[in-house]
Amino acid sequence: MTTHIAADDNIFAGSGSDSDNEGGYKPRPQLPQPNVNMRSLANLIKELDSGVIDVDPEYQREVVWTAERMTGLVNSLMENYYIPPIILNKKRSAGTDGSTPRDTLVCVDGKQRLSSIRAFVKGMIPCTKHKRVLSLEAQKMFLDKDFVAFQFTHLTQEQEEDLFARVQMGVQLTVAEKMRAKQGPWQELAKLFVDDFPAIYGLMKDRARAKDFQITLSCFSQIIEVKHPTAANGLPVLKTNYNALPKLLSNTGAVDDAIKSHLASVWTTLRELIERDPDTFTNADKHLSGVQTFAPIEMVAATVLISMYSETRNNELLLGDIRTLREALREHFKDLRLNATVWKFVWDFVENLAAIRGVVDGTTVDRNQQDQASKSMSSGAAKATATVSSPPYLSRKRATSAEKKSLHPATAESSGSEGGATITHRYVKTKANWSCTCFPGSSLRLVECSSPSIPPTPHTSNAIARPTEVQRAHPFHNRA
Repeated sequence: MTTHIAADDNIFAGSGSDSDNEGGYKPRPQLPQPNVNMRSLANLIKELDSGVIDVDPEYQREVVWTAERMTGLVNSLMENYYIPPIILNKKRSAGTDGSTPRDTLVCVDGKQRLSSIRAFVKGMIPCTKHKRVLSLEAQKMFLDKDFVAFQFTHLTQEQEEDLFARVQMGVQLTVAEKMRAKQGPWQELAKLFVDDFPAIYGLMKDRARAKDFQITLSCFSQIIEVKHPTAANGLPVLKTNYNALPKLLSNTGAVDDAIKSHLASVWTTLRELIERDPDTFTNADKHLSGVQTFAPIEMVAATVLISMYSETRNNELLLGDIRTLREALREHFKDLRLNATVWKFVWDFVENLAAIRGVVDGTTVDRNQQDQASKSMSSGAAKATATVSSPPYLSRKRATSAEKKSLHPATAESSGSEGGATITHRYVKTKANWSCTCFPGSSLRLVECSSPSIPPTPHTSNAIARPTEVQRAHPFHNRA
């Protein structure tokens, strides 16, 4: 029995007149009143199959329920336990190919429940641990079960997103899912990249809960930080944490045609590198001991490196750069984390790439013609590539303190053409003598020089000596 209170019965404590409440509570704009009704599972499944119910609006997260949790929902329905209502928004959607517009029911809340019911009906999950098939009578009984549905009409996109966010407050959405639930130019660009570059995101061990979306934003943020450092000393700091990413999303003015084009070029180049030599990224050839994943920090590092050097280093060199960086990271860190310490190491490598991996002649790379050019590489250059060995500074044995102190603060370089390939020689002077490491222009790796000579005497008659003085030997060379 329901007891109704008359409209003029005031039950609020401390109530006063409107004149006594100036500056008090003022209602905000309200949503339209929803229509609450019971929807049979049979009807809901039919509308899911026909596309009338859309469970994939932009702000929705992926299906994250486990099969066990889905089965639990099915059992709760069959045993008449309470199931929270679903929330729908009725919208008129434009028809495709000139077809007549039709009404669509956007699922604002309830995607996991509807997806679970559909999976059960389609035979994808069992009702118990050992039984997938119900009797015909049990099937009819199940499909006659009802969901309570709150159905709004013509909510705006902003109202949908706000309603979704409020409903999900108790569900512990991840930070990435919350960011993905909002609209904005950075979000749209990140979603587009995740959809358009499956080869890149296929490297990730775990893409659930919008992790692929989050790492994309992290890469965007770090590339911009490298282009425009925020620190007073001019050195780029790590800008991938949960405090930095919202600032990126709020900087909508930075999403202009230039940055879109640049980022698209970076992702396109990374995809080309993966397609050209998957082993560099997947480690299928086991060149990295015990490594099975392409870590998030490696994704950030690779995109930053490509962003900085793709116009001057061709794909073959970039592959070698990334492979060498991965080896250096795994040599220095047992557990790769996306943190400031690992980023400092990455930046030291990327900033000093020419000193570590060798210089190029400065010619701008025509990326449209690059593949054809690499195929027509001279036999001399190909031979140089085939004979390279592991970088000496990546030896498993670390240099001792005494060995590090013995490094003399002097280096010199010479370059020239040998056997059809451009060779750069780097000399490093220690207490005892000068040693030389060669950088074949077309090579992915450093090679030990077969006949080092003391600079500035070049190896070949047409080489140009370029002696330089440095304050200290580069830390990547401080290895035995």
